[in-house]
Amino acid sequence: MKYKLLLKPESVADISESYDWYENKISDLGNSFIMNIEATLKKILKMPESFPLVYKNIRRGLTKKFPYGVYFLIEEDKVIVLAVIHLSRSPKTLIKIAN
Repeated sequence: MKYKLLLKPESVADISESYDWYENKISDLGNSFIMNIEATLKKILKMPESFPLVYKNIRRGLTKKFPYGVYFLIEEDKVIVLAVIHLSRSPKTLIKIAN
């Protein structure tokens, strides 16, 4: 099945904030972060069911070079990205996302 990708506004804001943070640290590091997020999203779209459930019906894909989780739902033919969160954040953040 081919899935459509939907990014919730909150996930776009997460990505944008993280991009800005990395870009302010080292020039072009933000672009590397974006490339990692895009690679993770491509993997998720290929086989979303292969990613583990982490809370209720929310799944998580991990980025390779950055410590981030891409949290998403599968609804019919859609992958809905709820958040892109640094892995050091509290698990309570995930509960807020789910509600």
